[in-house]
Amino acid sequence: MRVLVAEDEPSHRYLIQRYLERLGIEPDLVETGPEALKRIESTDYDVVLLDVGLPGMTGVEVTEQVRSRPRSCQPRIVAATAQAIEGDRERFLDAGMDGYLPKPFNLSDLVGALRSAMRR
Repeated sequence: MRVLVAEDEPSHRYLIQRYLERLGIEPDLVETGPEALKRIESTDYDVVLLDVGLPGMTGVEVTEQVRSRPRSCQPRIVAATAQAIEGDRERFLDAGMDGYLPKPFNLSDLVGALRSAMRR
């Protein structure tokens, strides 16, 4: 499974990377929205774990750009966010994301979000 992790907080990025490595996945890592968009456009990812509050371009803006461009392979996009207020999940799904993973999360939560996104 090809996974891109777009997360600007170093400790969160490290934790997500370690969780994915425990699952046998070597993720690609970026820190900003523009970096995420560039990688998504150049690589066929299965899943993108996308922080909603990325610098330079929000996760929602990245998702809208990805979804607006015709491609033969669209990645599954999971919003990974500390924004866990009522209505956020629906807002992110309406923006074209395939899953929602509120922070903080554990390995089990991550596995559940990946499985859920792959079923959509």
